[in-house]
Amino acid sequence: MSYIEYAFYELDYNDQEAKQAIENAIAYSVDCICVPFAYTKYCKTLIKDNKIKIANAIDYPLGLLDSKTRKEAIINAIDNGAEKICIVLQNNYLNLKKYDKIRQDIKLAYDICSERNISISYYLEYRIFTHQSLIKACNILMETPVDTVYVSTGYMLDNVEDNIIASVLLREKTGIKTIFSTNIWTKKHVELLIKNKIDYLRFSHISSLSLYKSHIS
Repeated sequence: MSYIEYAFYELDYNDQEAKQAIENAIAYSVDCICVPFAYTKYCKTLIKDNKIKIANAIDYPLGLLDSKTRKEAIINAIDNGAEKICIVLQNNYLNLKKYDKIRQDIKLAYDICSERNISISYYLEYRIFTHQSLIKACNILMETPVDTVYVSTGYMLDNVEDNIIASVLLREKTGIKTIFSTNIWTKKHVELLIKNKIDYLRFSHISSLSLYKSHIS
């Protein structure tokens, strides 16, 4: 059984285009829709009685803010109606190997979400860091325990095969749940996902979502 998210970050869309994109995702029965803070309440009116969660990204896409600012952003997102928090790991600290700082920030975010019964996942970026650095980050996250990561933010140019490799590697080396986080364009891509037992996915294009759904139904 797949877990599928739709990420809507098209800030240049007009209201009608945004409405259509979100309604299309709802029609495909996704598990979660991630939208910018400003779209949260609007998205919830479209979802109505569906069980789809609304997620907000925090410190997206670079992960450079201090913990105090990130804490305020998380609380604001939850108060605004977010039911899941997707937060970018503090990349500056990971780059400098300040692991205690990372632990403190993760615990702060996890405690806020746990107290409010809100799901939390972390963005990593395999295009910036080595696999060893990503493994270290996953192991730190699992200490908290945060058990789910995106292997990329989807903000940088991505590659289906590389995303799969990172997803499988981190899953096998650490036991963490990895969310494949780029778009697919061909039947071969779907076959690669199935072959590698990747069933936690996030798409930001309806065409990718449609392609995947059509081949697994």
